[in-house]
Amino acid sequence: MRVVYDTILACRATGSKNEKLAILQAQSKNMELKEFLRVTYEPRINFYMKKIDLKFASTNALTIPFDINAINDILAKLHGRKITGHDAKMYIANMYKGFAHDYERELLTMLIERDVKAGFSESTTNKVWAGLVTDVPYMRCSLPKDAKLNKFDWELGVFSQIKADGMFANINHEGNGNVTITSRNGSPFPIDHPAFAALVAEVRDHIPRGQQVHGELLMFLDCKMLPRQDGNGKFNTLLQGGELEGNFAVAYECWDMIPIIGATAKNKIKTPYIDRFEKLESALTYTRSDRTALWLIETKRVKSLKEANEHYRDALERGLEGTIIKDPINLIWEDSTSKWQVKMKLEFECDLEVEC
Repeated sequence: MRVVYDTILACRATGSKNEKLAILQAQSKNMELKEFLRVTYEPRINFYMKKIDLKFASTNALTIPFDINAINDILAKLHGRKITGHDAKMYIANMYKGFAHDYERELLTMLIERDVKAGFSESTTNKVWAGLVTDVPYMRCSLPKDAKLNKFDWELGVFSQIKADGMFANINHEGNGNVTITSRNGSPFPIDHPAFAALVAEVRDHIPRGQQVHGELLMFLDCKMLPRQDGNGKFNTLLQGGELEGNFAVAYECWDMIPIIGATAKNKIKTPYIDRFEKLESALTYTRSDRTALWLIETKRVKSLKEANEHYRDALERGLEGTIIKDPINLIWEDSTSKWQVKMKLEFECDLEVEC
């Protein structure tokens, strides 16, 4: 692993992106470097800790070299959730403490903090090793000024949905029955945490295998939904390996479902939204009022932009963020910003006077 460390130092020593790329390309056959960078930057890997905290070290230092075997052991224990919380922090601290060389300790720090601090990231590694690090797909909304609302199929009925007030997440119900829940950038949530128990069970019961669902996670405490800022703070705590004290439960409201096999970077799934939503609706008929952990986002079919604006204003009056309108036919799923799903936004002009 000394060559891995020296390669990273060489990249740190130059400010040229082309030179950094050339340095990495010269080491393209170095399997230790390739695996180290993959594990460091792969978003679907989560160690559930932000940094190494030596206060958790015990007297039992792990006297092992930092090599591929050590990386695989970290993956199995931390990402695989074989050890969590205090035990995981002690394991990493003892490993750090037991290394014979400073460069091993630095490499472990880079791995846990998910950054080699050399002026490159996953996009550069993928230029050297194509597809090494997952590019997580996501379909974004347009604003009204960037969309052709006059071409929406108002006669058939445009979908007007409440803009969710939680943290975006993908839920996969895989072909083998496993359930994974990942953040927008691909980081997996610790679904073994008790707060996720009801949600995972309902995904297995209602979402067909081989499907990915899109929606937002909501955090509840004592059956009361937390405000977005507080709820998302709790989700970030879980992503970083922290604990929640109290009667917390996670719910999920969703609006789309696509085959997992198609959820890849730069891909398109040409099934019209009306068909995707109806398939989701047939699998999941619950609403938020049913007090389940998994439900459909509030949805109306509107026949004009005027009706869409009325639904938007109604959402604002209820203290919600707003609405998103979706064309029933032209809205395919794609990893891009779609002009066929539009975030409703009212614009006002006003004169302001600043007093000094």
